[in-house]
Amino acid sequence: GYSTQMMLGMGRPFKQNMFVINTFGMFRFNKDISYASNKQFSSGATSSDILSNMPPQNMTTTITGMYNLGFTINLRTFTMTASGRATYNKAAYTISSQQNTEYTNYAATMNAGLTLFKTVRLITDCSYTTNNGLSAGYNQNTILWNGNITKDFFKDKRAQIKVQLYDILGQNVSIRRNTTENYIEDVQSKVLTRYFLVSFIYNFNKFLGAQKAQQPQDDHQFMPGMRMGGFRRGGGGGGFD
Repeated sequence: GYSTQMMLGMGRPFKQNMFVINTFGMFRFNKDISYASNKQFSSGATSSDILSNMPPQNMTTTITGMYNLGFTINLRTFTMTASGRATYNKAAYTISSQQNTEYTNYAATMNAGLTLFKTVRLITDCSYTTNNGLSAGYNQNTILWNGNITKDFFKDKRAQIKVQLYDILGQNVSIRRNTTENYIEDVQSKVLTRYFLVSFIYNFNKFLGAQKAQQPQDDHQFMPGMRMGGFRRGGGGGGFD
């Protein structure tokens, strides 16, 4: 068997990185050869006996393609990143052709953040996923929406309170397809669904600043890379080496 893969990506900023466009594509071609048989040979079987009774050859061809397009907005109090992705998968078998499969996956994501009054930050992210061509019951369309709000305290923003909301719509699921030389399976796993979390964070870095202030300072300050000189013998004036 053999496998080959090609990837291509590009990013382009505009207006001093205030706007950025990114694109990425991938193509993969894979071909595997396998032999499957339940036949058992006796301990006295020779290599010629085994070769003459080889099971039929099964060749699996897998094709995967993916394309992603996204853009980013970077402003003083507002940032946003959005992207869309399309994925195509195909698997074909020479023996069990009834297992041949072809499915697509489409996904769109968005992340945004807004700063208010210099101390309040609102952040949200949302993703939409749809599958086509999977087994019955697995072609689901899901929306995963999260959000949080953060409030800073004190002039140096040393403390903050954060409230996080996860899976606001209660639609989070995990679905994936596994493709091997002999079988294909669709798997749905249990995941953590809707919850919220409140946290308080306090930064104690002032102790680091106090330690630096207590360190003795050298009276002689020199530029980096410069050595302190001395007086030369023989009547010469002092200077730097």
